[in-house]
Amino acid sequence: LAYINGCERLIMIDDDNFPILGDFFGSHNIVGTETEIELISSDSGWYNVAESMIEKDRIPFYARGYPWPERFKSPKITKIKKRGKVVSNCGMVLGEPDVDATSRLFWPINTIAMDSRFEPNFGLGPGTWAPFNDQNTAICKEIMPVFFRPPSTGRNCDIWTSYVIVKLADHMGDII
Repeated sequence: LAYINGCERLIMIDDDNFPILGDFFGSHNIVGTETEIELISSDSGWYNVAESMIEKDRIPFYARGYPWPERFKSPKITKIKKRGKVVSNCGMVLGEPDVDATSRLFWPINTIAMDSRFEPNFGLGPGTWAPFNDQNTAICKEIMPVFFRPPSTGRNCDIWTSYVIVKLADHMGDII
């Protein structure tokens, strides 16, 4: 739990991840603030946030929790700017991002950078779903009670919770 600029946030980082450059806590300053940000929407209703990262060998991959029936499609992507409150900031992970176990068995994913077209931040547009994990994530105080991670859901507890948070943010007009 961190207080940054007087705003209470829950900032999570996996025990096998390490900040490498810049101000790790400062990079999550956007949480709890109202800002204008570019939102990405998809005509399929799903967006693969892994598209915002550069994989060393250009291997296409999907974030853990991205639905199998939606993979390897080419949805039409649109971008708009919107002002709104950011309730969750999901930082990208270099090296070994959080992908599902099956993908990890077949492809040695190694992310080396964020694609500059997505810097410094982007959000999910209304009606667009994307899973996120708690590898490098900050959430605002108001949604902390929702970040319940039931042990019965095992390794995917953060993914199921992310879908609830995405739905609530969409309903409230907030931004992930």
